[in-house]
Amino acid sequence: MTFIVSTIFSAFGFGQDNPFENYKKYDERGNLIEHVGLTPEGEIAEIYYSEYDSLNRLVKTYKTTAKSTSKEWINTYEYNDKNELIKRNWYPSEKMILYQFETYKYDGFRNRIELLKYSAEKGLVFRETCEYDNNGFLRVHKEEFLQYEGDRIIDKE
Repeated sequence: MTFIVSTIFSAFGFGQDNPFENYKKYDERGNLIEHVGLTPEGEIAEIYYSEYDSLNRLVKTYKTTAKSTSKEWINTYEYNDKNELIKRNWYPSEKMILYQFETYKYDGFRNRIELLKYSAEKGLVFRETCEYDNNGFLRVHKEEFLQYEGDRIIDKE
């Protein structure tokens, strides 16, 4: 069984009307599987798709345009045995040539403690780390965009 929900947003940031009317389709487990964006003229602009595994974990997303059924901006997701997201891969097209990927690490309380973003061309480009207190409250959050000179990381000023 598939459910289709139509949502019309009345405000689109700072009091502007939203030019898109969105249609969303869910599977029988309540997972969003399709999201259609329409232009103000009512034409399909883009269609976003999501796929899930038997554990209801998001495993793949991609989009198509109104003029093509070719998949674009394909994302794949990998999980560890604790159902924690550990890797996200980005591919610009169905050729599946890796563009960028992220890795995630967690502490023993399932708090995300590290996010690393890698570019296929440059390697590590972004690092985010989090530290939590004994009660699980976030105490330290650091973000670092890495800059390169040749093959080595240089300090930002």
